[in-house]
Amino acid sequence: MNRSNNEFSNGERGRKNWYKSKKKKKKKKKRKNHKKGPRPNIAENKFKEALKELLSQKFILGFEHSIKNGDIDKKGIDFLVYLQPSGLAWCPQIKSGSLDKYDRKLRNRHFQKHPLIRDVFFIKRGEEIESIKRRIIIMLNEAIQNTELL
Repeated sequence: MNRSNNEFSNGERGRKNWYKSKKKKKKKKKRKNHKKGPRPNIAENKFKEALKELLSQKFILGFEHSIKNGDIDKKGIDFLVYLQPSGLAWCPQIKSGSLDKYDRKLRNRHFQKHPLIRDVFFIKRGEEIESIKRRIIIMLNEAIQNTELL
């Protein structure tokens, strides 16, 4: 059986190099000044500083910061803030940003993932700790008033 150089057993014609060409794999470049480990959450750190000041002023009884990717954090709780000796606590989720269109989508996604955690606290980039403290006090006063109505 005579075949020309351009004929193949599967019927393809005109291909001289019927074998697959081997592509060179590109090596991924590592970033030189990249630190390993989790990135610090600036918004959560600012919130923690504000809570420390409120604790020193005895506005709150205490607080706990959840471990990143821990069991409580996976449930949507970043902080557990103790308000009264009776056991009343506040469980906010901290997000960085403001309430623009993008952050509303982020908030809605949070509510779909964690429907029981209703308090999402947004911290704007560059926001001062005094401003964060005022907003925390307003939210806590509203939470306490809502529980008194029940």
